[in-house]
Amino acid sequence: MSDADQKKPQLNQAKTVVEKKVCPECGHIFKGNGWDGIDAHWRSKHENVMSYEEAWPLLRDGKYPG
Repeated sequence: MSDADQKKPQLNQAKTVVEKKVCPECGHIFKGNGWDGIDAHWRSKHENVMSYEEAWPLLRDGKYPG
């Protein structure tokens, strides 16, 4: 093994890709873990479009029309 090969960092850790959730009505990108904060966001911004109680199952399951 050459000196250059010995100096290369070894990457043995798996990378995790976190998909950010995006509000289908306004494009807001949720920070944190998944849909954290969607209830307050939806109720304050989009309750006139669809009630949160109706929208949440669609959002959660990726079936919200948009």
